Amino acid sequence: MIYSIHFLRGVAALFVFFYHVYHIVRIYADITHPWFEFFHIGVDIFFVISGFIMIAVLSKVQVFDSKFVVKFLKARFIRIIPQYFLVTFVIYVGYVYILNNPRELDYKDLLTSLAFIPYKTVDGVYPVLGVGWTLNYEMLFYAVLALAILILRKYFTLGVFIIFSGLVVGGHFSVFDSTPLIFWSKPIILEFLAGMLLGMFYFKSSTSYSVRYLYLFMLCVLLFTFGSYTQHMIVAILIVGALLLLEHKDAARKFFKLRIFVFLGNASYTLYLLHQPVLSLFGKVFDNLYGFELPFLVFFSVISLAVSLGLSVVVDRLLSRISDEVRVRLIRQVAEK
Repeated sequence: MIYSIHFLRGVAALFVFFYHVYHIVRIYADITHPWFEFFHIGVDIFFVISGFIMIAVLSKVQVFDSKFVVKFLKARFIRIIPQYFLVTFVIYVGYVYILNNPRELDYKDLLTSLAFIPYKTVDGVYPVLGVGWTLNYEMLFYAVLALAILILRKYFTLGVFIIFSGLVVGGHFSVFDSTPLIFWSKPIILEFLAGMLLGMFYFKSSTSYSVRYLYLFMLCVLLFTFGSYTQHMIVAILIVGALLLLEHKDAARKFFKLRIFVFLGNASYTLYLLHQPVLSLFGKVFDNLYGFELPFLVFFSVISLAVSLGLSVVVDRLLSRISDEVRVRLIRQVAEK
């Protein structure tokens, strides 16, 4: 296990949590601290990590064929879909059947969200579960990876770089006119390429020296030519790269392995999905009962984080238990045959 990446996942989830704390509080109180916007970098870190993890996984593969692609996609779906579908269904039911549907959601919104297809709403391009917009990018990344592996086999990195570069260039020159393609061609997808590049340098056997530096040159050109918010992207890349350099330092590794960080790393994905609905609910409660003066603001943040983490553990264990039961039943059915 690369503990620095595990640590970063937890930190990124906390960054996004505090970013949304700030924006929830702003709805109810006249509070403006622009530096809180920095916490949005948690999303950028997540995307860089995703690119790195894919290289970590794929650098160990010996045979790239259609069977592996199916196995790869299945593993990604199992990691992403159960929690996302569950939380999306709960949010949909809550809005439509309990809160009198203030967002005017219908079954098309639900199905489009579950299919990870970006679509326009009155608030922008957001699925039923607001933070799910990032998963629309994640699933694009996995789909492009799978396609590149099918076509180019072990040279899949070239395919991903070509497709993502083409999307960003096309988006910059307004080539696309459909909502999904306009959404998927944003420069933020370059962070997946950055993560992959970090993985290529970290796992040196995965690509040759010349290829790594060619990709580095391509990425720098893309970032500085088409990056709409290059500073955020570069800071996120540098953060991930710096902590990877510390991975082999004993003191840093011991720090990354502390139980609290291991716990946060394990809970990061479900925490990411659950925290925004929890913050919205507690925001209404605190606005009615206490307000958001400093002591109550701290209490609001702490209790929202505690509840979000608690629910994350419950959801993960519930889905894990269901998964185990399904797997046991399948094994029994196969044995009986």
